[in-house]
Amino acid sequence: MNKKNLLICTILFLLVIACNNKQEKNKLHENPEKILSGMFTGVLPCADCPGITTYMTFGNGHTVAVTSLYQDREKVAGTLQGTWKIKDNLVVVSLPEDSLYYRIQSDSTLMMVNSKGEQSGSLANKYILTKRKPLEVSYFTGDYLLEGDTVGYTQKLTIKALSDNAVNIDINFSGSSKGCTFSGNGKIMNDQIEVNLHKVNAEFNSVMIIRPISKNHLFVSTARFGDRYDLNYFCGGGGSLAGEYIRMEK
Repeated sequence: MNKKNLLICTILFLLVIACNNKQEKNKLHENPEKILSGMFTGVLPCADCPGITTYMTFGNGHTVAVTSLYQDREKVAGTLQGTWKIKDNLVVVSLPEDSLYYRIQSDSTLMMVNSKGEQSGSLANKYILTKRKPLEVSYFTGDYLLEGDTVGYTQKLTIKALSDNAVNIDINFSGSSKGCTFSGNGKIMNDQIEVNLHKVNAEFNSVMIIRPISKNHLFVSTARFGDRYDLNYFCGGGGSLAGEYIRMEK
């Protein structure tokens, strides 16, 4: 093969690759609802912490729920509810006080970009969210005991399934005349349980969070650090629903 023919073949090969890439890109945007349906997660860069563990679940009707957990800070974070749309080939996520922008990289990955669709330079590969199957209700159900209990006092958390993503939360105590008692329903969202305390007590506008630390280890607190004392309301003797709970052996 002479040089002229080799050049022609090379050009044709590059044109085919470019055409295939364009077709694949167009294919990704033909049905974004199918691609985005489900949960995406990853650890995004953080200016003053090791990273931001981010969960983003796209639901029906162009709804979206975003949970951001700042590492080396409180172990829980609340979930922001919003909507999404496609604009200029970008996924625009609209939250109550912010807008986020993503580019569909494949049928299982999103890249966070700015409003112009630009990547973050050398850190572009750090701004990736990957589609993953969320934790199922069976992961949470069971009985747990509060760590660090005083001698003779036991505080037990029981989680029972109500549906594929809804649970009943029951906390009770034994071994003392005063302790913590709570009963309410919660929803599994972005790999954590969220309980709207307003439905339990109309005076509260807080959310109780139950987040896994490990397979058999749960952490209970509130979505906002300033609401943590609401969990004392359900207890006597200065106790709180908050704390780390370990699964009881069967």
